[in-house]
Amino acid sequence: MPHQPKGISEWNYDIPLVFKLLVSGNVTISRSAIWPDAGEIALMGGYDEGVVRLDAFLERITLAEAQPLVEQAKAFLKASTNRGRYFLLEPGEILEMNDEPLAEQNLQLHDSIRKMEAEVEAALETLTILPRAARARQGFLARVFGRTPRAREPAVDPLASVRSVGLGHWSNQLYYTLDHSGAASEALGK
Repeated sequence: MPHQPKGISEWNYDIPLVFKLLVSGNVTISRSAIWPDAGEIALMGGYDEGVVRLDAFLERITLAEAQPLVEQAKAFLKASTNRGRYFLLEPGEILEMNDEPLAEQNLQLHDSIRKMEAEVEAALETLTILPRAARARQGFLARVFGRTPRAREPAVDPLASVRSVGLGHWSNQLYYTLDHSGAASEALGK
């Protein structure tokens, strides 16, 4: 029985790091399943390899607030109803916002995914707990008189950095539905 394409998530105005990690397993340039006449404006990567790479990234996230979304991602991707042979990344709408030809931008995206270690490390800097030495220090008088500083409200949403990498948006109900005939199967090499 051929593998049927499934949608697992979508995003507006950007291609989040999580999506790049998922498609990074033996990433290749592919025909679009949504716009078959547009040519090779999609990327495809091995499902299992992509999940392994994402899991390695998720294991390095130490921010306590992120853990429910980390566990949600792992559970969603390991569910048998969501598993597949490949991940197909359809960046056409995002790439279309720029003036360069879509195929050229897709090639640039492909190349950036093949060497994204710096992007992963930069994201992890915002997703880890600060070491104790880097936390706000208590003043001299507070230490002498045993006062504990009042907890301050965070200036920003602590989950903003978690959501910005693409966590927390898993769904099989997407705007575009991949049909199980024609273009989607052809894009996946069936």
